[in-house]
Amino acid sequence: MFEIVDRDACGRIGRLRTRHGAIVTPAILPVYNPNIPIVSAKELEAEFKAQALMTNAYIIHRDPELRERARRGVHGFLGFHRPIMTDSGAYQAWVYGGGIGLSNREIVRFQEELKPDMAIILDVFTATSSYGEAEKAVEETIRNAVECVEIRERGGILWAAPIQGGRFVDLVRKCAATLSRLPFDIHPLGTLAPSLMAYEFRDLAEMLIVAKTHVTPARPLHAFGIGHPIVFSLAVGLGADLFDSAAYALFAKDLRYMTVSGTRELRDLKEFPCNCPVCSRYSPDEVREMEASDQVKALARHNLYVTFAEMRAIRQAIRENRLWELIQERVRAHPKLLEALRYVLSKYKDDIERYDPTDKRSAFFYSGDESALRPEVVRAKRRLGRVSSDLIIHRPFFGPIPYELRGVYPFAQSVIPESLREDARGIGAGRIKVPDERVVRKIVDYQFGENASRFLRGITVERSRRTGRMRYVRLGDRLIGTFRPSDGFLIPTIEGGRIIKRALPFPRGRVVVSDEAARFVMSGRSVFAKFVLDADPAIRPGDEVIVVNKDDRLLGVGKAVLNREEMLAFSCGVAVRVRAGIGVEG
Repeated sequence: MFEIVDRDACGRIGRLRTRHGAIVTPAILPVYNPNIPIVSAKELEAEFKAQALMTNAYIIHRDPELRERARRGVHGFLGFHRPIMTDSGAYQAWVYGGGIGLSNREIVRFQEELKPDMAIILDVFTATSSYGEAEKAVEETIRNAVECVEIRERGGILWAAPIQGGRFVDLVRKCAATLSRLPFDIHPLGTLAPSLMAYEFRDLAEMLIVAKTHVTPARPLHAFGIGHPIVFSLAVGLGADLFDSAAYALFAKDLRYMTVSGTRELRDLKEFPCNCPVCSRYSPDEVREMEASDQVKALARHNLYVTFAEMRAIRQAIRENRLWELIQERVRAHPKLLEALRYVLSKYKDDIERYDPTDKRSAFFYSGDESALRPEVVRAKRRLGRVSSDLIIHRPFFGPIPYELRGVYPFAQSVIPESLREDARGIGAGRIKVPDERVVRKIVDYQFGENASRFLRGITVERSRRTGRMRYVRLGDRLIGTFRPSDGFLIPTIEGGRIIKRALPFPRGRVVVSDEAARFVMSGRSVFAKFVLDADPAIRPGDEVIVVNKDDRLLGVGKAVLNREEMLAFSCGVAVRVRAGIGVEG
């Protein structure tokens, strides 16, 4: 039901397939209350291009007239033709207390009558300072998830089981791992709203990254109740795929105006700092002169425009591999957001690094002192341990590196402020001459692991006539690899893959596929995740890899789309984009 299309940081552009079309993630589902239709479902679809929306099954059920009308199908009832998710009412139970008057079984059955694309079990909020109460809530949520599996009829519905635990991250970890073993399609992370409303962004960020790293990566992670654009980029960078919120309407009722850097009161605005259709047409004075209901609708529409615009900006940043720069820009809107980013990067930098791609389409931009904790830097410094050299130079911000790696990412492809260049010293680029073979071998060790280059002897390097950079690597008359100009890494051919594979003990640098997939890989077809049997745990998305069968026979070479954990978890989508196969006759 879900596959990764592109990625950056822990964020991912994915495709979630439902009965009423695919949702491209990250995406926000505006919450639609049929009792208070400030912006109609038809407008959300036609004007705002909402990919999906959320409505509340409990609110529909408690109104007899709505209940009977909706039983014919929630899509016709709302007049919305794209995917719809229904919520169970757990948030209302927390806000108003006393429960919703329905059991988990009853709300599951009612949601099946509504025929949404996605539906949520009845979970229990864990907004409490008592560990014992939170633990009981987690246990009840898990019991409800098990009951849903036992009684549901599916009927094309994607079922969501929320992860609870609140600030007690060990409970979040336990709940995420337990629910991952049950047959669900989506996992919302609950109890985020209290932290968001209290500006406790550090707690929110920690809950997200703990859930991300302990729930199965093959299912979308849904950030319950996060609807303010100020926090979207950070949440996506920590793994959130879906969002839902009624904030656009709730803020409008209080005459509050959303921006990506915070919220403004309508009464304080002299000009609108936005160019959406609402802000282009009206001035703050003109909105203040409107009837109360028209004021609310105008502000709700603006809030929706800025919400969807920020989600588009995030998806584009992922495509350009600039999500970290966007996050670092956005968190500077509030000191507690910046504190949250620094906290999770410091405490969870190794977890985050597992998901961040190694092949970036853009240079590394220094965006603050927390840049030193970004996964590109963490990974680069770790992989430097694979390379030994007696020629050391100092790169600004990165410190000492082998001279032979001076042209590879991120050491060369980075933009660092002049004020940080004072430590640039060591060997000058024009003072020494290093044999090309030595440079190639150090780069291969850095890419694939220590001693990966030990059989690369007697090679020749052909340089670009235009740039003078290394371009082709040959062993005799055999082409064994080409250098990618954007990052200075070696892209091995089949012959290069043979040599590197021979140097590395099993399973280093390898993705192992089933016999069923072998023939396709040999002919140059990509590897789908469902055919992966095992992989090197050190493989990261974007790494060049060697594809073998279970007997360690070479089938092809290519680029990893997923890390090992993802390859073994996903049942659809591409795991390795194969560049070349050995040929069916091989």
